[in-house]
Amino acid sequence: MVSIFGFFLVIGMFYYIKNNFNNNIGKNLFFLSIVSLLVLDIGYVAKIGIFTLEYNYFFSILNGFFVIYYLWKNKSDLNKKDLKFICIFLGLLVFSLLYPLIFNNHYYSVSFNDSWDLYFSTGKKMGYVSFSKHSIGMFARVVIFIFSTYIFYKTIKKDEINKYSLILYRISIVIILLSLVEFVITNCINGFAFRHFAMWLFGRSESTYELPRISFFGLYSPMLFMREPSSYVRALFIFGINDVYIFRNRKSFKKEAKYILGSLVAIFVLIVFSKSLSGYIYIIGLSIIIWSLLKNKKYKIILTIIVFIFLLCMSLLLKDRLLKIISSFNKFDLNPNMLSAQSEIIRFYSINNNFNLFLNNFLVGCGFGTVYCYSSVISLLANIGLFGVSIYIFILNYLTNLFSNIKFFSWLTFIVITITGLFIGHMSYIMYLETFAYELLMLKMIDCSIKISS
Repeated sequence: MVSIFGFFLVIGMFYYIKNNFNNNIGKNLFFLSIVSLLVLDIGYVAKIGIFTLEYNYFFSILNGFFVIYYLWKNKSDLNKKDLKFICIFLGLLVFSLLYPLIFNNHYYSVSFNDSWDLYFSTGKKMGYVSFSKHSIGMFARVVIFIFSTYIFYKTIKKDEINKYSLILYRISIVIILLSLVEFVITNCINGFAFRHFAMWLFGRSESTYELPRISFFGLYSPMLFMREPSSYVRALFIFGINDVYIFRNRKSFKKEAKYILGSLVAIFVLIVFSKSLSGYIYIIGLSIIIWSLLKNKKYKIILTIIVFIFLLCMSLLLKDRLLKIISSFNKFDLNPNMLSAQSEIIRFYSINNNFNLFLNNFLVGCGFGTVYCYSSVISLLANIGLFGVSIYIFILNYLTNLFSNIKFFSWLTFIVITITGLFIGHMSYIMYLETFAYELLMLKMIDCSIKISS
């Protein structure tokens, strides 16, 4: 089964690649895989049995083919030391991939091919941590990620980053306007029309909200073409970081910089109205980033007061919901189906489970591509342990110089993104998808002391 949009997308990409096949197309595909994850998380290109080709995976596969082509065409010009480090890292990942087969540890959790929600809604029992075909798929994604990120960083120029940032800004404006359209349609015309139209056009993938979510005052909140509210606010968070980049480099974006404040306000309002707890964590993160940019102490004090009042209001409005989550913490040692199937409880339970797995295997983890939880950082630690994370950061920094010569602001922003990863998303947000690498690149670019080839 092919979705309507997927059908036209495949044809369109075929003609685009045919007419624009050059070294720049790899960077464009890298960027498209990021955009597809941000704005098109609801459906699929094609679905055959249990196999689903989602839009982000579609662009990643195209990017993978280009990576092979680029490496082959430029094999004589590649830095042998770089390739040596990449091969060492991939070799360690192969060991981690096979680790569950070699050391058959009996730990219970949920693998990547399963959903945590099923263990709460159906009473299904967790299985042993083990190697599976999904582990191989995860490994393939990492190989594509490492090489595509390496090529992207080696060939990218400052004016190209500005071009991509401008495109991302324009996309964010379209998303804001479409969110307003969805809000009007769902609350004034038909509560289900927009959501059903989106699934008809793009397809319906797993773990997708079929109905819009009720927010404050009994009104439906926008989700556009995303599976759930947390995916929607994640996209808004990335758009917010991009706005900060444009503001910091306003000499290059004179026209767009005039409207950044309005864009950020709209992003904050949409996140608040989503009624997503992860969204409120993103608001705190964005506020810290913006606070660090402000030079006027008066503005810093005003922003601090606004954020404090916001957190106080949200705590009062969501008091019952928060208390229910907190009261569930001391029940995590019980059977999962004895807990409430509330979204946040499921997420925190999964984090607790993976954190315990990490404590039992703190050095090398349980094995790459075996388990996940709704925490980027904890998922990463549970899979490859402290040793694997250290090697991962070292290799990423060696290939891209991400953490070299950056000042306070970039470090602060990186720390904020990492801390949000403690409570939000799963391993895909920080381990192998291109969005994380692009976020870090923007942080380097935000710091005016960093020079990118031009």
